[in-house]
Amino acid sequence: MSRDFYKWIAGTFAGSFARKNGAVVQLDGKHTPVGRLEFMSALVTALVLPELDASTKKAAVMTVSIRPEMTRSAAAEGSAKPGVYVSTLPRA
Repeated sequence: MSRDFYKWIAGTFAGSFARKNGAVVQLDGKHTPVGRLEFMSALVTALVLPELDASTKKAAVMTVSIRPEMTRSAAAEGSAKPGVYVSTLPRA
């Protein structure tokens, strides 16, 4: 995940409720983008951290919930590399 993503989460828990724009990209089995859901003016609403247990073999998963003001489907860009990027969508 990008540093900006973690700063957004940290800022929320510090009391700075910044709205952000971004997208969730759906990938196929070959990691090729096949779908894209863009979100605008989203706030972080929840964070679930994994249990800290050294004896478990389960993967550590962090779940972040957001609440956007608006979403829209968009065409997937076949040349895009998977990852977390700073949005180029206009800011609210």
